Amino acid sequence: MQTRFTRRTAMFLLAAVLCGLSACATSRWTDQTVYSRVGMKFESGRRNVGWLMYSTNHIGLPKHIPAGTKFTVSDHRRNRIELTGEDGVAVHIEFVPRSHPGFSFDAWLERQLSTAPVELPADLDARERDAIGQGRYEIGMSRAALFLSIGYPPESLTPNQNDAKLTYEIKRLNKIAFQFDDRNRISAIRN
Repeated sequence: MQTRFTRRTAMFLLAAVLCGLSACATSRWTDQTVYSRVGMKFESGRRNVGWLMYSTNHIGLPKHIPAGTKFTVSDHRRNRIELTGEDGVAVHIEFVPRSHPGFSFDAWLERQLSTAPVELPADLDARERDAIGQGRYEIGMSRAALFLSIGYPPESLTPNQNDAKLTYEIKRLNKIAFQFDDRNRISAIRN
């Protein structure tokens, strides 16, 4: 008995195999325990389920998640990762490629998340530690403390994170700039 495949049947089988392979492929992040390397700001998620953050990092959003917060990665797709906090609350992060022209989503995740617990540096003073825990920024904070407190600005607004001025978005289209002095501390904040 001879089996004859038509072109249509062959294409269908090939598509089924490829779809099966992609469904089996899992991200290295999926099911991992991760810790936030920097502070992150979130808004209420879709249909008020959990919290939502865009990689653009709008620092005026209401929910602050401090550096060192522990999560489990429940899903990771092309431009989205879903985390579950120890309290069971879902956190959704969506990567916005136009805000990070020099970064892939994986590179951005490496900068935001760690698979090892995150400790604050010992050289931070008490004011900086307090501000980091609350997601605040203030004159006199070091650049490192600012990143730990509110995360990194989008590369579309600040291509070089070592520039004397860092520009963030407070909320969509509202910008804020942090000016640094020669000691790498915030010397001015301008809306």
